[in-house]
Amino acid sequence: MTTVKLGDYVWQRLGPKKHLVGKGRVTELVGMAVETWPSEVLGECRDDADRQVVAEVTVGGIRRRIRQREYGMLWTLLLTALASAVFQVILRWWLERRSNRVMMLVMRQEAMG
Repeated sequence: MTTVKLGDYVWQRLGPKKHLVGKGRVTELVGMAVETWPSEVLGECRDDADRQVVAEVTVGGIRRRIRQREYGMLWTLLLTALASAVFQVILRWWLERRSNRVMMLVMRQEAMG
């Protein structure tokens, strides 16, 4: 799997808000999530409550990255609002299969260059 294919997967599972930002921006958010994906920490989580804490911290980091870019006020608001939904879709995918966790490691390695 590639980040673009994961972006397609996420796009198909997001609600109607995705149309406000478009597929390219959703794929960009997926890329940010892949680059910052906390595989090691998530692997240590005991339950959904632990995973939720990790999600909040990670999404907070993605939102900071969005704010650092020069999107403008409206884009920043839309993208930061969608960041959590993108993370949650990827988290469900990541938890679904061990092979998905391995693919995430590979994508992260590729993203980090």
